[in-house]
Amino acid sequence: MIKEKLELAGNLTACVLRKDAIGIERYYFGEFFFLDNLVSGEATACKNSRWELSGITRNFEEGVTERLTIYEDVLHYSLSGYHAKIELNPPSDARKLERALLLQSEGWWLCILFEKSRGLFELCIVGDSHKKSALENAKRYLHSHETLSTLREMKFRALLRKTKTRDRFKLYCWYVLLSNGVKTKHPVLKKRFTMPSKYSFRHQWLWDSCFHSIVLSLYDVKLAKEELENLFLAQKQDGRIPHEIFLSKSACKRFWGVDDFSPWTTQPPVLAVSVERILETSWDEGFAKKAFKVLLKYDEWWNKKRDEDFDLLCSYHDPLESGWDDSVRWDDVKVQESPHGMYPVEAVD
Repeated sequence: MIKEKLELAGNLTACVLRKDAIGIERYYFGEFFFLDNLVSGEATACKNSRWELSGITRNFEEGVTERLTIYEDVLHYSLSGYHAKIELNPPSDARKLERALLLQSEGWWLCILFEKSRGLFELCIVGDSHKKSALENAKRYLHSHETLSTLREMKFRALLRKTKTRDRFKLYCWYVLLSNGVKTKHPVLKKRFTMPSKYSFRHQWLWDSCFHSIVLSLYDVKLAKEELENLFLAQKQDGRIPHEIFLSKSACKRFWGVDDFSPWTTQPPVLAVSVERILETSWDEGFAKKAFKVLLKYDEWWNKKRDEDFDLLCSYHDPLESGWDDSVRWDDVKVQESPHGMYPVEAVD
């Protein structure tokens, strides 16, 4: 049990409760939906708050109990013993149905179904690639908090059992890493991968996943290899491996001005280190051959595209490629006319 932790994540779904009041502060569904201040109730003092594998429970004054759970991409939120006003603040483009709201974005559907009776408010949010499934599952789970919280707890207990540790801090670290895992339908992200955060950095990054895979190799080599497979699949024809793979093409276009799932950048080449660590843990001839082919093309790209003066020192072309994203070291070389890019800087340290 953790006190006062207000965040909970499923697959693409993540949620943050309001800090000092009843309600949902933020809801995320990958990069496709973001709902701010979705549910708000009248302020009342919180007596205690418990975060557990099954979900979050908060007890307020006057006998009010708030509960939140997420299993995969089904969220259930409830208030019991609450008789005051409750506000639902959906986006303006939400389609209104009977006791339900429907949103669409880039082939994904989000159904928000709710019901308020005497002293009880229940809300179910389901994200799905099919409209019918989103609607049906929202109806199916609207009154199923116990079922969903049990499924969630069983899932994470099974995952954490494989860590073979009883140290609570280590268990929580494993929980954070494993709960940031995502599996979804996507043209490039075909394998399971780890988001750095389901609340802030909601897609896959190159060297983040390299480091994730090293740690995952201590847990499950199959997961570690899958973490790198998307990077192999994302390799461009010229050999470059992009530094990030967005879930949403429009999100990539908004940030980078590129009509693709990935920008024109890369990141420090630590991929070979990750491959080596995985193969040291468990040798796999097929994976080794696949990785070698990718790494050879990637190395050739670095030599052709990032060593313009042929002195064997490769250069960064954007601060975000370096790992020192916001460092003052780039202030003198940034291209001021563009929000992205800088004059080539050789990596000598």
